[in-house]
Amino acid sequence: MDVGQKDSQTYTKQDLIDFIQRSLAELENNPDWENISLNHFLESMAAWLETPMSPDIPSWEAFAKILYAAKYYE
Repeated sequence: MDVGQKDSQTYTKQDLIDFIQRSLAELENNPDWENISLNHFLESMAAWLETPMSPDIPSWEAFAKILYAAKYYE
């Protein structure tokens, strides 16, 4: 899962902003996401958070991973 983190560097608030902007551009230019409606996106986000794959410790990187997973998780 590529959320834009560089090796051995802290994932910052700006990294998350950049990730969200890249995701929005991806959705607008190539909408191949599984969950393009807000309803399905949020349902997917909640479902993915219940899996062992989701991060246990809150962080900017964890939030980016949650958003990334919600694009495709069913």
